[in-house]
Amino acid sequence: MSSIGCKKEKSPQVRVAVVDDQNNSIENALVKTSIKGASDGIINARVLQEGRTDRFGNITFEFESTVLIDIGLFDNLGNIVDSTSVLAEVKRKQGRSENIYQKKLVFR
Repeated sequence: MSSIGCKKEKSPQVRVAVVDDQNNSIENALVKTSIKGASDGIINARVLQEGRTDRFGNITFEFESTVLIDIGLFDNLGNIVDSTSVLAEVKRKQGRSENIYQKKLVFR
C-alpha cells in the first residue's frame, strides 16, 4: 500500500551577492527591490524591500508569492550603481529542497 502526500509550496527567496570589480565581497551595501509601476498603483508592501549586505556581501529577500522584481544596488548618495531583474516563482517543495534565486551585483 502506498501513501500519497501533498507537496507543499515553497515561497521564493532571492539572495543577492554584492562584490567589487575584483570579486571581493562588499559589506553594508544598500540593496533595494522594486517593481515596474510601483508608483502607479497599490503594491503589496512586502514586495518593496531594502536592506544592507552582511559581512560576506550577501542579503536575502523573502517573498510570499511569485514576483517579478527589479533589484538595485545604491551608493551612499542614493545613485543606482548596478541593477538586475529576477522572476522568483513559488515552487512545489520536494524533500528539504530550497527555493533560492541567486543574483550578483557589482559595485564599480
